[in-house]
Amino acid sequence: MTTGNIVYKENYFPRPKDENKIWRKIEGGNHLLLLAPRRVGKSSMIQFLKDHPRDGYTVIYSYVQACDSEQKFYEKLLLDINQSEFINQDRLFNRQFRDSLGKLAVNFSFEFVGVKIATDIKKQPVPLTQKTIRQVLLEALKGRDIKIILAVDEFPDVLLTIYEQAGVGAAKAFLASIRELCQDIEFSRHIQFIFTGSIGLDTLAKKLSLSNLINMLTEVGISPLTDEEAYNFIDFYLKNQRISVQLPTSIKQLMIDQIGWNMPYYLSLVCDQMIDDDIDFNRIDNQQVLDSINRLFAQENTTKFSHWRERLNRLEPLEKQFALKLLQLVSQQEQTLSHAEAFNLSQHADFRDSVSFNYVINALQTEGYLFQEFIENSSRYRFTSPLLKRWWQRYGN
Repeated sequence: MTTGNIVYKENYFPRPKDENKIWRKIEGGNHLLLLAPRRVGKSSMIQFLKDHPRDGYTVIYSYVQACDSEQKFYEKLLLDINQSEFINQDRLFNRQFRDSLGKLAVNFSFEFVGVKIATDIKKQPVPLTQKTIRQVLLEALKGRDIKIILAVDEFPDVLLTIYEQAGVGAAKAFLASIRELCQDIEFSRHIQFIFTGSIGLDTLAKKLSLSNLINMLTEVGISPLTDEEAYNFIDFYLKNQRISVQLPTSIKQLMIDQIGWNMPYYLSLVCDQMIDDDIDFNRIDNQQVLDSINRLFAQENTTKFSHWRERLNRLEPLEKQFALKLLQLVSQQEQTLSHAEAFNLSQHADFRDSVSFNYVINALQTEGYLFQEFIENSSRYRFTSPLLKRWWQRYGN
């Protein structure tokens, strides 16, 4: 088990409340938009759903971050279906899927393993589109009483890349093609999507004024662990690291209080540091825990948090500059920063006419930097975790 990476099988810590919520929405016939900040375990949960599908369903995972066009996106979906465990296990689907592909006159930029694409040389090959995906999958599923869930990871990155390289018109056409599939009754009877990613699709769509093209998706989220679940996670994680000692509840509560946000990534980060410090877990005390947490912010450990700064490179230059100043301002607060103070910063001459306050603040919340809370009817912002706040105070700028 490696902190921050996708975890599989016995290394996955079950989260039944969120898993059951996703299945309820799926069984209700919905296409899903899985909304949650980064580093909360979205991809790991998708892998768990794939490995433990409910009766009548199969989940096929597709990581699409590198796709830079609509054509490449649909190619990647077909490639991942062709290389999935399901196609290797289901002979009828395998044969019909590959037979259907072989009938197409399309421009493939790769060759499918085990598939010979025979195009009619008298016909001009046509681009791969959502209509092709529909045709191939529906033909492949004939005679099969099973529903495919296409779990598409890092989907918003594809939209962002298309927008940056080809403009808002191309981004709009791409989302419109997805909407067409999701609203196709016959297609949705047999195939459903779960879209997820490390940037918020809803936030990006709002920025591009394309929200109407994703309103057919049902939003679901991932909840932080309860304190009791966090206690269990700490035991689970340490056991997977070959440490059989169960920590006292008081020690686990101290860890939770210091972390401030019960997400597996942060909990495992602290556990790893304690292991690296060669703590005797049979004799652990509060000060040892605090010392290990403090060492997370030593210079040699800065890479454990530096990806948070690097993620801001996705913003446009002035948006990034505003985000950095806003995060620095929040880090300087003893408690929280008011909405009014945050908005006032956006009215600085450098940002007022060039930066959308709502877009940047929504992006920082969606990506897991900031959390919005309401205190006495006042909207206020704080870092999602005191750990991230402490790192930002030292290294954020």
